[in-house]
Amino acid sequence: MRAQWQWIISGILLSVMGIFILTSPSTVIKVAVIGFGLYTVIDCIYSLVISLSLRKFALVFKINTVRILIGLAIGILVLCFGITASGVQISSWAGYAVATYLLLSSVTQFVEAHLMEKSGYTQNFGARSSAVISLLLSIIMYIFPSLLGTAVVTVIGVCMIFLSIVMIVWGIKMLAFEKKISAQSKEFETEWENEDQ
Repeated sequence: MRAQWQWIISGILLSVMGIFILTSPSTVIKVAVIGFGLYTVIDCIYSLVISLSLRKFALVFKINTVRILIGLAIGILVLCFGITASGVQISSWAGYAVATYLLLSSVTQFVEAHLMEKSGYTQNFGARSSAVISLLLSIIMYIFPSLLGTAVVTVIGVCMIFLSIVMIVWGIKMLAFEKKISAQSKEFETEWENEDQ
């Protein structure tokens, strides 16, 4: 599976979670934390598989590996704690864990966008927007970890849906960019073969 599909699939999963949060905010705190832990574990495992194909880009591979391992540990802790703890206990602890994961994600997205620009891909609106939203959410959650309540859960649900839309659009743009590069490569090969004849 191509790396671009990770953005689209992650965006769809995130939008499903965001819609669920909006439809039942009063009972969703515990379920949202468990869902976030599960999503983080699945996303990190998938990211690890994708990251293995980027080993030739040493810097990207190292950054992704660190983010994946820390994110995986956070996801497992959040998942276990979310299952065993009460909603009150979850609120402050999970706030810091989620904020840490969002901060890691934003940093790696900024770095990936910068490295892609150096490779010639200049349309990094999706990656940068996703990174900015993740960074803002992480800062808010670090400053107000106890705000993991109904009102804030609703706001987080809206932000998750917006972020999922950005991720899906970004994945589609990356697929289109890949097709364009592939078409240009085939055109160049055809011209090269014609010159040889």
